[in-house]
Amino acid sequence: MTIENNRRLKILMIALTGPSPERPHQAVFIRRWAEQLFEAGCDVRVFTRRHITLGTYLTSLSRIQEYYATPLHFHYDWNGITVDGIRLHLRFPLNYSKSAVDLTYSAIREPLRQLYREFAFDLMYMATWGDFSLAAARVAKALGVPYVATAIGGYENRYYNKPDSLPYRIQRELYLGSDLVQCVSKDLERKIRIMTDGRVPTWTWESGVDLEQFAPSVERRQRRRAELGIAEDQILVTFVGRLVKEKGIDELLNAFGALAKEEPRTKLALVGHAHKEGPIRRKLGAKGLEERVVMVGGVPAKEIPGYLNATDLFVFPSWNEGLPNAVKEASACALPIVATNVGGIPEIIEDGVTGLLVPPRNADALFEAMRRLVADVDLCSKLGTAAREAVSKGWDYHKNGPLLVEKIRGIIPHCS
Repeated sequence: MTIENNRRLKILMIALTGPSPERPHQAVFIRRWAEQLFEAGCDVRVFTRRHITLGTYLTSLSRIQEYYATPLHFHYDWNGITVDGIRLHLRFPLNYSKSAVDLTYSAIREPLRQLYREFAFDLMYMATWGDFSLAAARVAKALGVPYVATAIGGYENRYYNKPDSLPYRIQRELYLGSDLVQCVSKDLERKIRIMTDGRVPTWTWESGVDLEQFAPSVERRQRRRAELGIAEDQILVTFVGRLVKEKGIDELLNAFGALAKEEPRTKLALVGHAHKEGPIRRKLGAKGLEERVVMVGGVPAKEIPGYLNATDLFVFPSWNEGLPNAVKEASACALPIVATNVGGIPEIIEDGVTGLLVPPRNADALFEAMRRLVADVDLCSKLGTAAREAVSKGWDYHKNGPLLVEKIRGIIPHCS
C-alpha cells in the first residue's frame, strides 16, 4: 500500500450505534469524530449494526418492529456522513459466549469486503468495543488494513481488572492486534497498558469541544429558560446524559430532594434519554418533586448548548467514565460544576479550581457540594471562568482533529 502524503485518507469507522435521523441524540461522539476527521482532510464512512436480543422480545415491541423494518443491509446519508450497516440477530446465550465474535465475523465479513472494494479504506477506526469491534478487526487483518482501537470508558472501566471474564479477553485480543490504542483519558490509557502488559502503542486523544458552539450566551439563556418556564430568579440545576442508574441518577434525585427542601428557588432539568421513564417518575412522585424536576428527554446535539446556557449549576454524578463530553461542554459554557471523582473527570475538573469533585454513589456529599455552590454566587463565577479557560487550552475541537490525522498517517505504511 503506497499513499501519497497529500492525499485524503479514507477511514472506515466501526460503531455499534451510527448517527441516524431516528435517534439524533445518540452516537454524538461518533458523529463528532467523523466530522473532525473529515475537517482535517479524511474521507470517512461509518459501518454499524442494528440488533436485537432475546431481551428485546421481552421488553420492547417498538424495537422489534423497527428491527424487522430495517433492511438486512442498509445504507443512508445523515448530515453528510455516509452510514452503512447490517441487521444482526444476537442469539442468546451465544451472544454471551466466545462464539459471539465468530458469529459476528461470519455476518460482517462479506459486507466489509464489499465496502473495501467500493471505498478502499486505508484504515479501520474502531469507535466501539466488544464482539462487533473484534470481528471487524479480524476482517481488517485479512484485508491487510491497519486499525486503531479505542478505549472510550464504560466497557474498559468495568472489565480491565477482570482477566477471567469474556469481555476482558475480547478487548485484550482487540488491543493486542491493533496498530494503536487511542484512549480518551490518561486514566483509560493506564488501564489499557495494564490489560495489554504494555505491549501495544497507546495514545491519549480526545475530540474536544467546539468552543464557538459551546460558549456563554445571554440570548440562548433567556430563550431556553423561557421555553422551560424557568424564571430568572430561580436556580436551575442541570444533568446531561443517559438517565440510567450508572450515571448516578438515584443519588442526584436524593441530593436534589434535600436541596429542594432548603432552597425553594431550585429546579432540576434532566436532559437525556431514559430507556424507562416510569421508575424515575415514580421516584419523583414519592419525593413530591414532580413540579420541581423537568424531564426534557433526549435532544439533538445542536440543542445542548441552549440547555447548558440556561443552567446555573451543572451536576454529573456518574459512577465511572472515560472523559465525558457533558462535563467538557459545561466547562466550555463557564458553568460551576459538581462531578464525581472517577475516570478521566479529574483530568477536566480540578477540585476547588474548575469545579467541585465528590465521591461516587454518595448522595450526601453531592448534596453538600450543591448546597455550597447554590449559596455562593462568587464561587460559582470563579469556578465557571476557570473551567472555560482550562477547556480552551487543552480541548479545542478544531485543533485536536489534525492531531489525530497526523497520528493516523504515522501508522499507515508509506504515509508518514
